[in-house]
Amino acid sequence: MATSRHNRYHHPELAKLYEDFKISPEHPRDLTPARLHRHLHELHRECPDLLRLEKVGESVEGRDIFLVTMGHGPRSVFMWSQMHGNEPTATNALLDLIHFLCHKSEHPLAQTLLSGLTLHMLPMLNPDGAERFQRRNAQGLDINRDARDLMTPEGRLLKSLQQRLQPEFGFNLHDQNARRTVGNTNRIVAIALLVPPIDTQETETEQIRQAEKVAAVMRLALMPYIEGHLAKYDASFMPNAFGDNFQRWGTITVLLESGGWFENQPGYLVKMNFIAIIEACLAIATGGYRDADPNLYKSLPLNDKELFDLLLKDATLLDDIHPVPIRSEIGLNFIEDIGDDRSCPAGRIVDIGDLRVYSARQIIDASGHLLLPGLIGLVTRSDAARLPDDRVFLKYLKRGYTTLLVPVPSAEQQAEKFQALIEKFRQSALPVNVAFVLEGHGVDAADSIHLDFGDALAQGALAVLHDAPVDEAPSDAQRIMRWFNRPEITEQDFTATMSWPELIARGDIAVARKRAEALRLIGRGTLHVDDYADFVLYPLKSTSPLQLRQKTPSQVFVNGRPVLKRGKLTFERACGRIILALPATPDQPQQGYR
Repeated sequence: MATSRHNRYHHPELAKLYEDFKISPEHPRDLTPARLHRHLHELHRECPDLLRLEKVGESVEGRDIFLVTMGHGPRSVFMWSQMHGNEPTATNALLDLIHFLCHKSEHPLAQTLLSGLTLHMLPMLNPDGAERFQRRNAQGLDINRDARDLMTPEGRLLKSLQQRLQPEFGFNLHDQNARRTVGNTNRIVAIALLVPPIDTQETETEQIRQAEKVAAVMRLALMPYIEGHLAKYDASFMPNAFGDNFQRWGTITVLLESGGWFENQPGYLVKMNFIAIIEACLAIATGGYRDADPNLYKSLPLNDKELFDLLLKDATLLDDIHPVPIRSEIGLNFIEDIGDDRSCPAGRIVDIGDLRVYSARQIIDASGHLLLPGLIGLVTRSDAARLPDDRVFLKYLKRGYTTLLVPVPSAEQQAEKFQALIEKFRQSALPVNVAFVLEGHGVDAADSIHLDFGDALAQGALAVLHDAPVDEAPSDAQRIMRWFNRPEITEQDFTATMSWPELIARGDIAVARKRAEALRLIGRGTLHVDDYADFVLYPLKSTSPLQLRQKTPSQVFVNGRPVLKRGKLTFERACGRIILALPATPDQPQQGYR
């Protein structure tokens, strides 16, 4: 196998060129349709002689779809990306490639591309899906399963471009599951390649052999960077998929799927796409791809099992669903929700049980520890006045609390003041989840207070707090609460003074779940599949009878991130969420909050 020293398909200068000409955002999903269009129009104005920008169609919702054409060579390459709206990696790479060719056209590599090829680039086929960051288009259809029926305008556009351009080569650019492994190893797949077959028998034709050579070039180009993290995409012939049909329609087609990489380098695979695409195009422009060994592609190990992002092994699990401690593993993945802080996606529980045959990006040995759900509780008024303060957060984390309820006095319930309070927390690095509850004292005192109270509920306050059980007699405030569908809670039931060792001694292991249910917090307070990964670990002395070695947890996880370890806040603590109630109507009595 070729080494980087004798690898004719590896140009080391591309790595530096990429850093110099990268204009794509740090987080690939931040390249929205509007942002992409601004970049494309700016580049067209800057390089009108090099770049042809053509509106070739519209999405279901009327968003423009653009084709970029560069170069004047005899061989044509057509590249299309983001037909799945939540697969933005290659779109970013194409933008950086266009920028490079526009502003470095005199570079020898750029000259080879522009003189030897005509490059057609469709950076974002599914702008409606990209706007929502969802796989499907606005019709709810998968564009990449529409090559036969052509029920989507985006699918019809893609086929019409293939027929109009008749490209000799095609690059079908996607993102795959970011947790797949290379073969039966535990190495994450960074890039997977596939030469789509033309039939169920996977007939080997001359066109297929040419595509395998292009895929081999891509492997050789990426070896110096991610050797050991390259795989073959595991897919058989799909008669309704565009890659397979491009192959059948006469375009030499290669599928490139971006997988996973280290979490703190979200743009690294954009760089790998940039390098793979340029090296493959250079090999096509010069004809050098014909010398590549197709066995380099054929010998790639397949995508295999799926990794977890985090695996807690050999824990002893206890909650009110498992009242008798059981040995178990917990598998977590970090999943981006719409509106999430993208630098810290929320950890969710995706599997519980005997997971010893699985692996993960990170494994924590939890043997000899009791795993419990994080507690939910109300901070004192004096502590609330000091928040956000790490010393206050630390006090509650040491008691096992992962979600804190902050009381908001009547004077702070005015719309502007309450919004300012939310913003103050939002600008802080939160090691815990934070929600706000409105103090209900004197809410019937004046009409102006009614309005303030209603404004704060509308802005997302989770519940209304009372000193004692509320009189059943309806009041104006209670009518407002019912309108916004907010629960009432008492200080006595929600105070955050007791820790897990005290609660276990009392036999009250259901308190986290009961409080979550009372607040209608979906996915908190339990250890179930699809729950947010808020939990605590206590060193165990024995399980029969159940005894803990210490009164404070050895580790606390909030949204899957370790925020407390050996009594100290960790550096990885900016993962807490501000939990606000979703808008509700009176006919939605079980409105949930995420």
